[in-house]
Amino acid sequence: MCKNIVDENMSFAAIVEDLLKRQTEEWELCGKNYADLSGTKLRKFDFEGVQINIQCNPGRITSTSAKVDNKSISERKCFLCEENRPAVQKGIDALGEYNVLVNPFPIFPMHYTITNKGHVQQRLLGRFIDMLNLSKDMGEKFLIFYNGPKCGASAPDHMHFQAGNLGFLPLEAQMEKLRSMSVATLYPGTSTVRFVDDGLRKMVFLEGGNQSELNSSFETVFASLQRTQGIFEEPMMNVISYFQPESETYSVIIFVRKKHRPECYFAEGEKQIMLSPAAVDIGGTCITPRQEDFEKITADDLKQIFHEVFVDEDYFLRLQNEVAGTI
Repeated sequence: MCKNIVDENMSFAAIVEDLLKRQTEEWELCGKNYADLSGTKLRKFDFEGVQINIQCNPGRITSTSAKVDNKSISERKCFLCEENRPAVQKGIDALGEYNVLVNPFPIFPMHYTITNKGHVQQRLLGRFIDMLNLSKDMGEKFLIFYNGPKCGASAPDHMHFQAGNLGFLPLEAQMEKLRSMSVATLYPGTSTVRFVDDGLRKMVFLEGGNQSELNSSFETVFASLQRTQGIFEEPMMNVISYFQPESETYSVIIFVRKKHRPECYFAEGEKQIMLSPAAVDIGGTCITPRQEDFEKITADDLKQIFHEVFVDEDYFLRLQNEVAGTI
């Protein structure tokens, strides 16, 4: 059973933080991996004021190398389902539909998986409001992120979000600069929809305080992605969301993708770089589980990786026009 740890005098964010403390004390693997995280190495790259970090994190090798094809998924037990999780792993109820679990293989100093209580497919449409509510409930200390089933989710068969502590991703500190790079800005009601190209990433910013407006804008972007790509399934996207309590506003960043893994991931020998970009990576902290990749990766490598996994300028313009004509 999933154990709830509740103190009515604590904020939800504080309860979640307390869960991490308990789990690192009670769960040997979890405690070791968080202790090891403090010794991870970091390299920093600057692209005309846009910072991208590289973190050497051997503990993430399983996630980075995860096989997410249909055959591999069907042949393994779902590690997010309660009956398949370690007995020592405890959780906290969220929104009545999710369990907040400590991620035992962390990237952030505080890292959580927020898994649906049912075994349902990873799909954000219809659950975007859940993401906003989680952002608000945990907004005191955390951001929420989502990896689409075809671009970073290591469990594409089980709906889940993740959370990490604020102040970790370079993207957060660069938001004002990125807003100034907007190539188009729309104003649906009291919210804004910005299309941002920073030279590395193609992003759509949704910002405002009205959940209904933000959800409508998200659904418009989602449907526009489907129409412009001629698909019915979920478009390739990663999403980061956080809430600012002082202004009671949400900031949502949708990364618009065209590819899961770059060519260097599949290369052989010295040409291989095992980097599988998901929300955290394109949020500014790229994870390399192998020491050799951490040491040899260059600014040109990063430019090429981002160029391969993000949509091009022509498509991004078509998307802008499609959304502008619909919103």
